[in-house]
Amino acid sequence: MALLIGLLALSSLLWGASSYLSPAAQAVAAVFVGGWLIVFALRERAARARRRAAQGN
Repeated sequence: MALLIGLLALSSLLWGASSYLSPAAQAVAAVFVGGWLIVFALRERAARARRRAAQGN
């Protein structure tokens, strides 16, 4: 429960800090985070495929 409260507090701090950024800076940050998440998802999918292929042999 303490972890959830801590994460909520951290999230609110980040949202509050981003409200001071210009819309252009927020867009750049959003594109960066979105790109990072896409790369992460692709790497995880490839790793899962490799694990499944290794189990099949």
